[in-house]
Order: sequence, then structure tokens, then C-alpha cells
Amino acid sequence: RGSINISWQHKAQIASKINVYNDVGVFYDTYNLGDTTILKKSQSGSSFYGASKLEWPLKVFKSEQTTTTFNPSVQIASFDMNGFSLPEADSSTITFRDPINVSNLRRLERIDRSQDFGYAVSYLTLEFPLKTINAQGYFIGASIVHDEIISADNSYPLTSGYLYKTEFGKVGNRLEFSFNNRFNSKGQPVLTSFSSLVSANPFSFGATYLKREENQVFYTTDEQENWSLDLSLDLAKRTSIQLSTKFDEVDQDQSLTSANFIYDDKIAWYLLYNTNFNRFQKKFDSRNFELHRRFSGGEGTIFYKFNEKLEVSNSYKLGISYRNECIKFEASLNRYEDVTADRNSIDEVSVLIMLGAFGLENKRRCG
Repeated sequence: RGSINISWQHKAQIASKINVYNDVGVFYDTYNLGDTTILKKSQSGSSFYGASKLEWPLKVFKSEQTTTTFNPSVQIASFDMNGFSLPEADSSTITFRDPINVSNLRRLERIDRSQDFGYAVSYLTLEFPLKTINAQGYFIGASIVHDEIISADNSYPLTSGYLYKTEFGKVGNRLEFSFNNRFNSKGQPVLTSFSSLVSANPFSFGATYLKREENQVFYTTDEQENWSLDLSLDLAKRTSIQLSTKFDEVDQDQSLTSANFIYDDKIAWYLLYNTNFNRFQKKFDSRNFELHRRFSGGEGTIFYKFNEKLEVSNSYKLGISYRNECIKFEASLNRYEDVTADRNSIDEVSVLIMLGAFGLENKRRCG
């Protein structure tokens, strides 16, 4: 499989402090299958997205202790991924739409390239957020979002609608937390989330909770409800231990307890060992091992990664990478072994070249 992804992002300020954001991306993919009697032997296709946003930040109130801001915005976005689908291959990145997440399209509410289906949609979003924050870092906010479908294909029932958001929390060095809620036009909750982090060297403790309901307006069909507890302990300056446990109320098979051991000297060596225990099945689920050797002042890395899903599969990855603000290069050899059936292993060779930003900030160095 070969793919070329090109994205362009631009930010400017016009008139009386009105921010303008422009975002365009083009993705081209082609693949060939050597041994298949069911799927297409070859296919090529392209997809694109474009988004423009106007934002007008306003300070409606300011004192020594409190600041209240109102940031109305309007955004128009369009995306088209019709007529192209990738073949399935177990645990291989060849099935991923955007395996290196070039454009982070999850930030756009209706666009998500990690989904396997293809669709086209153009929509307009109006948002009116109001937020107050005080000197101690506590904040409270609310916003109204109207999402209007301009055009869409008939593949999925995408419709226009409203979202109402609320937030409350605190930012700071030792204690951070946030509560977030989303409601549909009928006032029914469609998302509730909570996150917190308490830091007191060498310890840090975190907790998260997420409940997401089905929301037909945005075609969110999968319900989620899970919560987790995380504990981290730094040992000396180079090693740390991380413990985490997750409780999934919808898919209990995803209720895992994990432990990580990390060694990082910040100069040459990085090592990670991870193991996961499935509490629903009452057995160890998987383990991971990574070893990295840095060079060229940390811009380059030689790495080895091993992943074992107990009684299911083993995967191995050996590669080299180099990155700075001008270019990212990575080449790797990957092997996937299915231990549950008499199947041949999957071998994958991957080469990635990503050119960095060539705007004004990097023009002198990158050309």
C-alpha cells in the first residue's frame, strides 16, 4: 500500500482581533493484493477535507481576580471519502486510514478518518462559549453549539442539531480537575466526563470517568461507560513505575489492570515494559516491551518493539527513525504471528517520510 497525505494549516488575525483558521488536507491511497479471490486485487482513491473558522475572542469582564471571556465562532467544513475502502488484514497498520494521524481529524466533530466507512458531508457550525476563570485557576463555562448539515450523502443518517455544553474545573501545578457535560436539543445528557490529577513529587494520582450515550444527530451509535484510576511513582531521575486500573461497564472484557516500568536517561536509552491483567477473564491479557537507542542529540532512534496477546498473537517491530522540525523519517520491519490457528505470519515493510512545516518560522532552516 502506498499513501500520500498533504495538509496545510494557517492562522491569521484580521479586523479587530478576529482570528481566522484555515485547514486543508488531501489524502491519496493505492494498494495491491497479491493473493485474494474475494477482495479487489487493486484499488486507488483519494479523499479530502477543508475547514475555515472565524473566531472573535471578547473579554466581557476583567478584574484582579476574575476574567470572563466570550468567544463566538463560525466554522464551515467539508469532507469526502466516498468510493474507497481498504482491505482487512489482522493487526496490520495497512488497514488504517491514517496510521500516523497526520491531520488529527478527531478535532472536527463529524470527520473521523479512523472509521472504516466512507462518506461525504459538508456542514456549518456556530458556537457561543462563555467562560469565567479566577486567579486560583478555577473555571466555569457553558456554550451553545448549532451544527447545520449543508449536504451529505445517503450512506448514514446525518442530521442537523444542537449541543449544549457545560464545564467546571481547575488548572494548576498540584491539583487539576474538570467536569464536562453535553446535552442534546431535548436536554438529555449525551456525554459526561470527569478527570483529575494530583501531583506531589514523587507521586501523582489521577482518576477519569466517561459516559457517552447514543447521539443520532452526530451518528454516535456506540455507548460507553468506563472509569479508571492511575498512580505514578518516580524513582530517582531515570525510572518510574505506573499502575492503572480500568473498569468498563459496557464491555467488561476491556476491564484491565496494567503495570508499566519505564527507564529513560533522557539522552541515549529508553526502555518500557508493560503487562495487562484482564479482570473479567481473570487472566493476564498481554504484555509489551520496547527498547530505544537515541542518536544525533535525540533526533534519531533505533528501536525494537514486542507485543504479546497471550494465547492470541505475537508481533515484532524493528526500525529506525529520525525527526526534527523539517522532516520525519521512519523505516521498520514488522511481523505478526497468529498463534490461535495454522496461518502464515504477516510480514510488513513500512517506510514513512513526512515533510515538516515550511512556513515563516522554519523558512530559514528548512528552506
